[in-house]
Amino acid sequence: MIHLTMMRMPCDTNYILDPKERECPKLDELNKILEECRENAGVKVIIFSEWERMLNLVCELCQKLDMGFAWHTGSVP
Repeated sequence: MIHLTMMRMPCDTNYILDPKERECPKLDELNKILEECRENAGVKVIIFSEWERMLNLVCELCQKLDMGFAWHTGSVP
C-alpha cells in the first residue's frame, strides 16, 4: 500500500516528495480555472487534495491571485 501511495504522489507534483521541486502542471490548469471563477461574482470553489504539500502550493496560488481561502485538513479541530 505504501508503495502505491508513493507512486501516486508525483502525479500531483514532485514537491510532495521533494520540497525543492516546485513545478506542478496541475497548478497551471488550476490557475486558469480560478481566473475564470474570479470573473463570476459569487462563485466559490472547493479544492480537495490528499496531500497537504499540494494544498500548500494551492494556497500560494490563491495568495498570488489575491483570492481568499480557508484551509481545512484532518489536523484542524
